Amino acid sequence: MPTRAYPIIGICLLLAGLLWLLPRQPVEAADSLAQKLTQIQPAPAKSELVCADLAKQQPVVLLVLGQSNAANHAELGDASYIPLNIVKDGRCYSSTAPLPGGTGRGASLWPHVSQYLGHQLGGRPLVYALIAIESTPIADWVGNGPLQQHWQQQLGQLAATGLTPSLVLWQQGEADAKAKTSQADYRQALLKLQAALQAAKVSAPIVAAQSTYCPGADGSQVRAALADLTQHQAGFLPGPDTDDLQGEMRSGGCHFSAIGLRIAAQRWANTLEHVSKTLKPWT
Repeated sequence: MPTRAYPIIGICLLLAGLLWLLPRQPVEAADSLAQKLTQIQPAPAKSELVCADLAKQQPVVLLVLGQSNAANHAELGDASYIPLNIVKDGRCYSSTAPLPGGTGRGASLWPHVSQYLGHQLGGRPLVYALIAIESTPIADWVGNGPLQQHWQQQLGQLAATGLTPSLVLWQQGEADAKAKTSQADYRQALLKLQAALQAAKVSAPIVAAQSTYCPGADGSQVRAALADLTQHQAGFLPGPDTDDLQGEMRSGGCHFSAIGLRIAAQRWANTLEHVSKTLKPWT
């Protein structure tokens, strides 16, 4: 090999070494998030409904966003088998838990909520659209990455059905409590999510639960951000506080047990009844 080739080889090896030392976490995080998205429950093809027929009923459309406690990760119970009208990929279905649109194969809050509400709100039937992915910090929802692209696509398909969200139900915060996200950062990110939803033509109020509890995690910063927004920021409403549901109310640490799920669902139902009587944002 000619002598002059050695410096070139040396430079190449040096560059390769430097590339190896560069931070790899963003790529790994993106890969992990993409993997979570593959775990979203599919829709039950045999129970498809006609979206136009649902739209004619002028339903209250509840757009559910969040992480595992908004999805299908709770301990199974009887109400898990109550069917809901739900939209996924721009098509409408009748489905029991695990609900399409969320990760997990367990129980979900929303069949219980629907049962407690008598499957209606303000005299109008309920339709759900669920986008709930386990272990997702708020940065994933606004980071122009796989999750934001996913929910934007889902909302575009939802709009095409003629079903417009009446309320956005936000059940998220545990991942940020674990990550020690600051009050200021969480507040800014949730405002960014609100703006992104509005850009996607979802102007419904965001009803935000206090949902930060995981054993060993400090959710005080996230709780403070949520309290500030729901008390002082236009377009936000206070949701239920589920952080005091601990001990036997949990299964596997962060997720609800069967009894905890029923209590959390009753609190959501009470919140939605209050909203329906005071604001009626869908009129």
